[in-house]
Amino acid sequence: MMMMMITTTGGGLFSWIDGEDLQTLELEEGDVHRIESGTVFYFLNHDENQKMHVFGIHDLDAGGSSRLSSVIRDGVRFQFSVCVFYIY
Repeated sequence: MMMMMITTTGGGLFSWIDGEDLQTLELEEGDVHRIESGTVFYFLNHDENQKMHVFGIHDLDAGGSSRLSSVIRDGVRFQFSVCVFYIY
């Protein structure tokens, strides 16, 4: 399963653990990034004058028990969960 993150407001650092390595990426408003679900990550907002907002969309498999939304398109059901991160 994957999680897609969309930076909707502000920007800052996005860091995650990849195996034994720490990866870091500078995010700006409008950036989209994907990571494996279950990955340990964090955000750091550099700008005290602007909040950083990131929307995360989780792709759930058929066994997902915490789904919040479901869309049926062309006879195929897509299940997903949405979370919002507010970084001050």
